[in-house]
Amino acid sequence: MIIQEEKEKKSPMLIFSYAFFAISILLAVWIFLLTTYYDKKVDKLQWEISTYENSINVKKENKEIQVYSLLQENKKVIDLMDKKSKIKVLVDHVRSIESVYWIKLSWFNYNNWLLSFWVVAPFSVDSYASDRVSNFIKSYREDKNALFTLDFINSFTWFDSMNFSISLKLK
Repeated sequence: MIIQEEKEKKSPMLIFSYAFFAISILLAVWIFLLTTYYDKKVDKLQWEISTYENSINVKKENKEIQVYSLLQENKKVIDLMDKKSKIKVLVDHVRSIESVYWIKLSWFNYNNWLLSFWVVAPFSVDSYASDRVSNFIKSYREDKNALFTLDFINSFTWFDSMNFSISLKLK
């Protein structure tokens, strides 16, 4: 009887062990098959990538594509140089500043794409020089069509007219 009781106690444990072993084997086989499947997919993708890279390298040897890629890489610089080379447009814009804001731009200095001017806002009966200057500074900085960025004005003089220097940097 004691032997039979021990067999009865061992049999559920034995069944659990066999079930655990079978599940472990099934899980190992499933992981092996899944790994094999993904390895094949990775190999296929690597082959496609190498095919595409070869195709890209062949196309890059085409002179037209080389020129186009150079243009794309340097587009910002080329556009800026084109914009800065239109001197007539820049001069016309400076003249329009004089007429719109009723100020006189005297001597100028041009260095490294930066224009510096001496501004004279003479006193007139119909308008105060300070009003024109403040209107110019405020309005020009807010103007979305302005070709230049107006730098900080760090000094000015005022006697019969208001005089100060400005620096305009091409946008």
